[in-house]
Amino acid sequence: AWGSECHQQLTGRDNQQIKRSICLLAERGKLAELRLLVIPGQVDYLQHIEELAALIKGLGDVPVRLNAFHAHGVYGEAQSWPSATPEDVEQLA
Repeated sequence: AWGSECHQQLTGRDNQQIKRSICLLAERGKLAELRLLVIPGQVDYLQHIEELAALIKGLGDVPVRLNAFHAHGVYGEAQSWPSATPEDVEQLA
């Protein structure tokens, strides 16, 4: 989740420190890759695509990996979430 509200609903925590850490690691050449988990109906990347794209562009030559969510091996509410399809991932690519 990219927006703070969505991230907080999913994790119970704000994500501002995570965003700062991503930028700090990139500035110091320590960010190996940026991973985004695609969870249909749960994440808000497309609603924040301009902000997300600006951050990615600012990271320089850091690879971005789009990971598709799969419900196997998860607990709680996430067990009922649908797995991401290639089409779900392609929307963000």
